[in-house]
Amino acid sequence: MRIKVILSALLLILGANLAAAADQHWLHVRVEESGRHGEKVSINLPFDLIEAVIEGVEVEELERGIVHIEDAEFDRKLVRTMLDVVKKSKDGVFVTVESERGEIVNVAKKGDELHIRVEDEDYEDEVVSVLVPLAVAEALLEGDDDELNLLAALRELNKRGPATLVQIESEDETVRVWIDTSQKGI
Repeated sequence: MRIKVILSALLLILGANLAAAADQHWLHVRVEESGRHGEKVSINLPFDLIEAVIEGVEVEELERGIVHIEDAEFDRKLVRTMLDVVKKSKDGVFVTVESERGEIVNVAKKGDELHIRVEDEDYEDEVVSVLVPLAVAEALLEGDDDELNLLAALRELNKRGPATLVQIESEDETVRVWIDTSQKGI
């Protein structure tokens, strides 16, 4: 956990020079472990820094913001068709799964977003909520059949207003990932 904190601090120092506009969007990640000795991690990064890093990465699977998918069963046409159908459909709950062991999964459409919620009473009463803007999912599919355009998805996400993207709550910790215009991530 300490290495994450040190790396986060380094990225923040580098990012301070790239953060030009006061109304620029920031991506925040906060992890808080419960208990008297629980660790807390806060990461606050301007989208400009994230884009610059992603554009600069060149490894086998990720090159200039494009994730290359090899030997995976990924049917882009099917995913795009499903996404188009979801976009045109009315708001509502699409999927509800209730397992015998106490897990409940819901997938719902609200406006131009998918909301995914997972409750698991067997795992420390954990609740996971994920928001997926449909425009971000579409941008991710830009490119060739064996690619995911991470940079396009990030840029689309940057266009959105303040939003909580991921919220995880359990007995042991709370995790939140969100976007806003505050450098401090309050």
